[in-house]
This record gives sequence, structure tokens and C-alpha cells, in this order.
Amino acid sequence: MDVNKIMQDGFILSNHDSKIDNLAFISLRISIKAYFETYNCFKWNLNVVVNENSKVNVVNSSYNSNYFEYSTAAILNFHHFAELIIKDILSKEHKLLAIDASRNPQILYRLINNIHVDSKEFENLKLLEFSDAIDRLKVLGENNYIDKTKYQFVLDAITWLKILNKIRNRIIHRGMFIIRYKALDYLFGKYILPFVQKTVSLPEYSNNNYWKFGNLDSEIDPINEIVDSFNSRKYELYKLALLKELGRAAYVNPIKHYSIFFKSLHQSEIRKYEGFAKSAIATDYAYETQKCPVCGINSLVLYTDTVDNEDELGNILSHIEYIYSLKCFCCSFELNNDIEQIEKMNLNIQNYFKEV
Repeated sequence: MDVNKIMQDGFILSNHDSKIDNLAFISLRISIKAYFETYNCFKWNLNVVVNENSKVNVVNSSYNSNYFEYSTAAILNFHHFAELIIKDILSKEHKLLAIDASRNPQILYRLINNIHVDSKEFENLKLLEFSDAIDRLKVLGENNYIDKTKYQFVLDAITWLKILNKIRNRIIHRGMFIIRYKALDYLFGKYILPFVQKTVSLPEYSNNNYWKFGNLDSEIDPINEIVDSFNSRKYELYKLALLKELGRAAYVNPIKHYSIFFKSLHQSEIRKYEGFAKSAIATDYAYETQKCPVCGINSLVLYTDTVDNEDELGNILSHIEYIYSLKCFCCSFELNNDIEQIEKMNLNIQNYFKEV
């Protein structure tokens, strides 16, 4: 197929028989899923990011390609989401506010005079760059041309959205910049996720649930908990790591907890995953199965390890067996004992990592 034909072989989402009329919430879903993956990139060496202010060169070399992928995807896709939302807000005031129609006088005239312009004609118009859209929104807000009671949170976000745009440009144009683990937590916990909460609460977006994971059996909402954590002005690396893993597994979870009835439809699948977990118990170091806080199935396998305390002569004084990791054979929820003091996190989750 000729490349020009390839370019034309598609369709406009707004003309598609779907609840999704643009890619904003697809990008949001990709962004949050990618952010939640970032603990998983360090689950066997979280101490690297705990102490990342000490030996910078050593720390940088400890970052892996999976983290490069997910941190970059998280930022770029949220940037895309924010750009589309801001342009949508502008276009709701007037379609001209989100585009640059100066090079097409005919369409410009029709828009000014409220004469219909079809979607194919709009395709040929240049949309505003993200930075221009932000500046235009700011001016409109300063002059009270938009509804501040509705969109004040967007106006308040302009400063950090400009910083986000600079981060995005460093990633896109130079292809060399990676934001570190803690900085990414701050970016999402303090700025991005609160912005998402307020955006999806707007009437025009509140019915779009495509972007979000299903309910967790533990009734924890990782996004709300992360935002609340930063609202208390306290960065809790271990708690955020646990919340990100809960969120990551919630996206993977094949047994969605939208309702008890919906779960009842998956009884054969539930038995299958519980069977996988029971089979694991027959292997070395698998201790027991428990109910998973994400999917709610008894498919969470706890694994043990042992340590011997010896005296100076090598005599064994005590033999300790303890839980060092866990994995759900249904939703893939997985932790190891890098996650400290779960019992102090005020979450509806027990501390798995203890002596047995």
C-alpha cells in the first residue's frame, strides 16, 4: 500500500460508534499504568532509590531500561492528556481558540460567522502548540472569559504544566533525559494525580471510566491514597511503592470488582487461579496462600527464607524462618520485604513480612 493511502486509511473517533471520542483518556490510562509500574522496576533493590542522594553515579547506573520505558511513557502520555483537555476547554468557548486558522481565510470566515465546518476540513487546520494553548488559557482566565468556578484548578496548574512541557521537550527532542524515581513520585503525587482527580470530576468527563482500574478487594483507591499522602506534606516512599503495586495489579486483575454479581460470573477462573496457587505450595519455600488485597482471591502465595544466627565459633544459636516475598497467581500483585512497616501505613492491608 502506498504511504499516502496508508495515511488516509483511518477514521475519526468522534464518528466512531464508541464512548471514546478522542485519545485523551486512552493516554491517561497509559500514563497512570506506566507510573504504577515504576515500583516494579525496583522491587528487588528499592534501597537504591531510598539512598539516591548519596552516590549519584552509582545510583544512576542502577536505573534499568524498564524504568526508562515506564517513566518516559508516564510523562509523555500525561502531557498528551493534559494538552487535549486544555484544547477541549478552549474549543468549548469557541473552536477558534484551540486552532490556528489564520492560513485558511475561508474556514476562518466561516468559524467567525458560525457557519458549519465539517470534521474533514478541521483535519487540515493546525492546532495550537501546548505552550500556546496554556498561554491562551491563562490570558482568558486573567480577563474572566472562562468559568473560573469550573476551571480554576486548570489555571492554578499553568505554572507546573509549563515545567512539565519543558520536561517533555527534554525527553522528546534530546532523547537523553530520565527523571529519577523520587522526583517522578513528587510529579505524580503532588501535581498530576490531583489534576486528574479534578478533571475527571468535571461533568463532561465524569462518565468516562475507561482510564481507571477496577475496584480493589481491600477497598483501597491507590490514586486517592497517593494524593492524600502528599496532602499531608509527607513523602512516604515505601507507602507509595506499595500503593503503586496495588494500582499496577488492579489494572492487570482479570477478576474486576465492579460488582459482586460480576465476580460471580468468574467462578471457573477463580478456581483456576486458586489451583495455581495451591500447586505453588508444593514447591520449595512456598509457605501458605492468603486472600489477595487486589483481586480478593485465595491465590496470594507467601514465600519464606531462613537465616541462622551464629556465635563467634560458628555455632548456630537460632534458626529463623521469615516471609520475604509474596505473589498473587491471579492479578500478579507482588511484593518483597523491601516494603517496610506496612502496619503503620493506615491501609487495609496486613504486614506480611514477619517471622513464621
